[in-house]
Amino acid sequence: MSPDDVPVTFSGPSPERGDAGNVARMTLAMEARRGPMPEAAEMARYKEVDPEAPRVILAEFQRQAEHRRAMEVRALAIDETFAAASIAADRRGTFCALAVVLTFLAASVSLIATSHDVAGTVLGTVDLVALATVFVFGRVRGDDTEGDAK
Repeated sequence: MSPDDVPVTFSGPSPERGDAGNVARMTLAMEARRGPMPEAAEMARYKEVDPEAPRVILAEFQRQAEHRRAMEVRALAIDETFAAASIAADRRGTFCALAVVLTFLAASVSLIATSHDVAGTVLGTVDLVALATVFVFGRVRGDDTEGDAK
């Protein structure tokens, strides 16, 4: 914001009205800080007002830094727990799928061995096609989900 953007209202004598008047002056001050801590000169000004102020500011800064680090550690622990749970769930799903596929394959072999060739062949074919379909489409869906997370 520049000084020209700040509305100024004059009261009293005005040069536009032909009055001899005072000159009004406005000062706009802006201060920028690098980092969360005040500069040394600012800390010295705080100390002039209250001798304990720099100590209080530093203590608060240290508490905030400790809190931030604790929250980061907690977030990392949650991420690690979630990753471990996700891996365990994937592993359980794989074992369950293997059990289902082997059960259907055993049933197919059993049907073929007991002279039910057509039924055993159909069951075996459906089993293998379903396995391939789940593997391919499950992999594609998993890749899309990972792409969305990026």
